[in-house]
Amino acid sequence: MAEVFVGLIEVRPEHGCEVVDSDVIGAFARCYAAASDKQAAEAKMREHLEQQGFSVVRTEFCESGRDAKFENPDSPEAAQWMKEAEDSGEVVLGRLDSWTSEDD
Repeated sequence: MAEVFVGLIEVRPEHGCEVVDSDVIGAFARCYAAASDKQAAEAKMREHLEQQGFSVVRTEFCESGRDAKFENPDSPEAAQWMKEAEDSGEVVLGRLDSWTSEDD
């Protein structure tokens, strides 16, 4: 049975990535994915991000949504994204915290 996992993955946009503005040089992507285990969830998240035009730098964390201590339990957005991932079986890209070279 699949459960929803939450991941925070550092990414860099490739040339032509349309998800972020052209001046963005990096981001942390919060992803939600239904999968049978942590490894499968992380693989789905990475594949989804690559399909969106990002190269994956590293995974900060990937944990079960029900056990996640880093997720605000009162966040309506997180609850919505988790439900969407559970219902659709697809990876849902939630919050995206990006930076530009001017953010030094």
